[in-house]
Amino acid sequence: MKFLAALFALLLPISSASAQSSCTNIVDGSDPSKIFQLARGHGSAEIGTDNRGDPKVDGRMHGVKYQIYFYGCKNGEQCSSIQFRAGFTQKDNRQSIQRMNEWNLTKRFGKAYLDKDGDATIELNVNLRGGVCNANFDETVGWWSTVLREFLTHIDFKT
Repeated sequence: MKFLAALFALLLPISSASAQSSCTNIVDGSDPSKIFQLARGHGSAEIGTDNRGDPKVDGRMHGVKYQIYFYGCKNGEQCSSIQFRAGFTQKDNRQSIQRMNEWNLTKRFGKAYLDKDGDATIELNVNLRGGVCNANFDETVGWWSTVLREFLTHIDFKT
């Protein structure tokens, strides 16, 4: 009997952890309007389509514009991943490759680079295949907000 009690005591934390990690509200790219609604909870946003006909969200955080691009879509739905992206034109304060490399070496989230026009760009990719919990995706939008704010400081961008 003591053996069963000990076994139960060992298994209880595992079953409790599984119950806490399960979620019923999944974000998986099947309905881009759901991602739009979650993004809108963190600032202004509009949903439309890109030049390929895939969904695209245009949003605003910290006084700057950003986009959410959808990838791997089938007829504008069932998208397998998204990408948050923002670009910054600075006529009198051009960024350098070294500055972008510094970001990429010291920051864990957000990929920085200079686009074809030499403008600083920041991206955050999110895999939606298999789905993520609504709370996890909401946290990801919060991470994007942090990445965006810190990148604005990094490139000394004035809104």
